[in-house]
Amino acid sequence: MRKTTLSLLLLALSPICLSAQISKTVIVEEPGQLKELISDEELTTVTNLTVQGSINGTDLGVIRTMAGNGVDGYSTDGQLAYLDLSQARFVKGGDAYYSDPSAYDVYSQVFNDAICSNAFWECTALQEVKLPEGITRILTDAFSKCTNLKHINIPSTVTRFGSAFYHCYSLESITIPDGIDEIEELTFSTCRSLAEVTIPESVETIGGASFRSCEALTEITIPDRVATIGNYAFSYCNGLKHVVLGTGLRSLGEGAFYGCSSVEEIYAFATTPSSCGDDAFGKIDKETCILYVPQESLELYKVADGYKDFFNIRGIDMSGIDDVQSVAANEVVARYTIDGRAATSQTKGLVIERYSDGSVKKVIK
Repeated sequence: MRKTTLSLLLLALSPICLSAQISKTVIVEEPGQLKELISDEELTTVTNLTVQGSINGTDLGVIRTMAGNGVDGYSTDGQLAYLDLSQARFVKGGDAYYSDPSAYDVYSQVFNDAICSNAFWECTALQEVKLPEGITRILTDAFSKCTNLKHINIPSTVTRFGSAFYHCYSLESITIPDGIDEIEELTFSTCRSLAEVTIPESVETIGGASFRSCEALTEITIPDRVATIGNYAFSYCNGLKHVVLGTGLRSLGEGAFYGCSSVEEIYAFATTPSSCGDDAFGKIDKETCILYVPQESLELYKVADGYKDFFNIRGIDMSGIDDVQSVAANEVVARYTIDGRAATSQTKGLVIERYSDGSVKKVIK
């Protein structure tokens, strides 16, 4: 009886043991020294790692091994889930940090203040990463195939990032910093859990397939400076319900919203309808989806390729946002629905907010 009781107790405790977290903080005084600060046992047992100081390619190779994928490109037993690099800096130099076993490509070049190509490629143990302010570039495939990565910050200092998050199936939200002018092709493709994305006003181009198969997205607002949306950019975002296309849109690529079968309403604010590639709105139910356009452009949209296929095209009256009383700076002084009726902070759908400084913002609630 005692043996049976003991066995049951061990079984009950085993999940607790397996889920135990092991944390470690290291200060790298000289680039390349991280391997001297991490024991062989810690390479596969540490779950939470904080790194301070300057790190190079050699150090990155150690972190990769701890995070589930080694320098040779093959999986490891590493369990590193939480990586804090907020007080670290990437510097040039060191050994190769990744070798692609299928293409025989060796990645050895680390640049100052950059997350380089394939830096964390297929590091499947990672769940959260904190990057340091000062990073200026996140290059191609830097975090691609980090299939369990849920949270990562993109520092405000980043001015460019490539297709860095391809196949990050678990990524839940992302804020793209102001100053980025292009979202490159495939950047967030197949980020199936991405439910929230903030695209800043600085963006001018959204590349092909950049948000393809982001199935958890329910709404997307394209800023007014975006002139081009590439082929299949938002294709197969089958949870998408609300789409706002900014005033500056000139070109909507082939299949841009193909397969977005749940879209209920589209707001197109350009006074001149953008050009549309084949099947730009393919598989959207054009009998039930409502297309809202500027009132003065209603007849143009009714004959424009891509847009004319919608059965229900409605003009927008923007006059309801005039004559708002001024209050303290940057406060919301009035809210209106798209057809000019008064709204509250609880109103759902597209709401026009006017601020005390005179600025107006279109917000999806």
